[in-house]
Amino acid sequence: MFTNLSVEKGRSGVTGVMILVAIACMLFSAQTRAESGFFIGGSVGQAGLQLNDGAPVVPLVFDENDMGYKLFAGYNWQFTILSLGVEAGYVNFGKPGANIPGLGVLEVETTGLNAFGVLGVQLGPIGLFGKYGAMSWDAEATFDGLSDPDGSIDGSEPMYGVGAKFGIGAIDIRLEYEAIDLNADGISESDVNMVSLGLTWTF
Repeated sequence: MFTNLSVEKGRSGVTGVMILVAIACMLFSAQTRAESGFFIGGSVGQAGLQLNDGAPVVPLVFDENDMGYKLFAGYNWQFTILSLGVEAGYVNFGKPGANIPGLGVLEVETTGLNAFGVLGVQLGPIGLFGKYGAMSWDAEATFDGLSDPDGSIDGSEPMYGVGAKFGIGAIDIRLEYEAIDLNADGISESDVNMVSLGLTWTF
């Protein structure tokens, strides 16, 4: 009886080891895929818009936040510790609004298509990165209170970002800060930024 019990325990131990080895192989394979390759992702976060028309007497000052989001894709090359990548995507900085005394409610929705070069450092599952590129943007403004409230401006300007990520196999959790100066005509200050949290999948 004790012999049979020992055999059963031995078989259970072997089965457990085989399961652990299989899981380790799967995780290793996932980590290998995550090092270099195509990736897709999405993020949500808080976007801020700062406007100042620079008027000498009564300037129009706007500094508001709203929820923004972005969708992106790219390719990453991993070289031991350093990594290089390219990334492109669509971003919506939300539609922040504010009541401008004596004028009405101003709401501005800024969207854009961007492209970046990305340089990073990978330390185990943790990575740090910076990126620089450009965004083609469009800003739609609605001014509730004027006879002709709506307007639209667009342009293309440099954009940059910094961030950190934590990898779990082929999935990265990514925290980022991105910013752009729109350089809108007739406005002395027109800055947009966003802090976001998202996921990427490398395949």
